[in-house]
Amino acid sequence: MSQASAHFGPPPVPRTWPLAGLVVLGLAMACAATGLVLVLGVALLPEWHAAGLALAERAVSLLPFDVRTEAALALVLNKAALICVAILPVMALEAALSGWQHSSFARLARRSTSSSYDLLIFALNLLGVWKFIVQLFTLGGMIVVGALTAMLVAEVAQAGVRLNTGYVALDVALAFLVFTLADYASHRLFHTRAFWPLHRMHHSATEMTALTLWRNHPVAPAIEAFFKVVPFLLFDVPAAAVTVIGLLMLVYLHLIHSNIGWHWGWFGRWVLLPPSAHRIHHCTDPALYGRNLGIPVIWDRLFGTFTDPRLGTPDLPVGVTDVPTNTGRPHMEAWADLKEWVGGLRPRR
Repeated sequence: MSQASAHFGPPPVPRTWPLAGLVVLGLAMACAATGLVLVLGVALLPEWHAAGLALAERAVSLLPFDVRTEAALALVLNKAALICVAILPVMALEAALSGWQHSSFARLARRSTSSSYDLLIFALNLLGVWKFIVQLFTLGGMIVVGALTAMLVAEVAQAGVRLNTGYVALDVALAFLVFTLADYASHRLFHTRAFWPLHRMHHSATEMTALTLWRNHPVAPAIEAFFKVVPFLLFDVPAAAVTVIGLLMLVYLHLIHSNIGWHWGWFGRWVLLPPSAHRIHHCTDPALYGRNLGIPVIWDRLFGTFTDPRLGTPDLPVGVTDVPTNTGRPHMEAWADLKEWVGGLRPRR
């Protein structure tokens, strides 16, 4: 076994690439590079920023409602950064390492019911429609959550209780640890019998794509919001650092939902959970249910949910077995899961 395979996983098997696959891969890499240059240019260079504002002002003037030009430009930059930094490079890397047939590109193009759910929910998020679906399923609960979060932010700022060690790097590191601990607690909550119906949709994917990350029940964000926001309220972390951490987290989260078989050797067993560890997490095997819930390995090690990532081979079956899923009617599946949760049903997987 080579040193590379020992650290990252089994060596890739040579596969024949169709011409269409090579074209898609080339276009994806070109779009990612071009988009990244444009995003950085508009964000950092005054001349580019002014040009971006001018274009945004033209676009906004065509809308039948009022939108602030700066807000519109920031929204476009965020969406572009998401696609060009966190999605296309991960999917291109996956295709290069796993082969075209096993890539997210090919799986999404084949449009199985499972991958169609991934693409649909991602598109609804990208277009800003998902937030209205969330409001519908929560009966406006996300508005309340947003208001409470804003009040909490204001109260913390007024009280001046944020921790500041005097070292930005240390503040960022501590905030990251607290955030990942809260994320672990949130994830573990969703794997309890009481909250499993609100997490089932994410696990119902029968084949993984990088976009499986976006496959969630509409009610889940209302619960996750408190877990995800509160940790960063405790530390005086610069907004730029929060943005960078958020973007890196998106890269990582798309990566672990891909079909790359990396286990990262000792790094994946002691530092950061690799893609193969998350494959185990999505596995249908009851013995592996609820394993590898965190981001850094420390929390799974401390709380007894760690499973060796080297067990997570790319052919490990994924999905759920407790109820029928991928019926072609995701709205009805989400409604059934919501009724089950509200009704207090507690099925065992």
